[in-house]
Amino acid sequence: MIYLDASIVVAIFTAEAETVRLQKWIDGKSGETIAVSPWVDVEFAAVLSAKGRAGALDEPSRKKSLQLYRQARRDSFHRLEIGDPQFEHAERLAQNPVAGLRGGDALHLAVAAAYRATLCTLDRRQAGAASTLGIGFELV
Repeated sequence: MIYLDASIVVAIFTAEAETVRLQKWIDGKSGETIAVSPWVDVEFAAVLSAKGRAGALDEPSRKKSLQLYRQARRDSFHRLEIGDPQFEHAERLAQNPVAGLRGGDALHLAVAAAYRATLCTLDRRQAGAASTLGIGFELV
């Protein structure tokens, strides 16, 4: 199972420099279980709003991106639930000074670890922390 973090989801469902490459990449994963979490939903919505405020995404495009993501989440992606164990693990990960994790990244890593999924990300720092912590990852 692969677990997509928000950086991957944003690049797939909005027009970015990496969109075409990542759409081809995700198409190549069709035989695997592709997972997201409620935390990805939150981060994706926040990025779309930030892009809108910055003038980088108009309202029709924002709505279309959100619609396409929700459809993929419903039809193609497996949804990993997050509960107290994942938040507690994320807290422990965030306390590790060597890992240097932001809170949201620690939560992604805790979710991936809990479900024995490979975290897929564009974030080099997050991938480095996953390597340090022994959590499976793919820097896409």
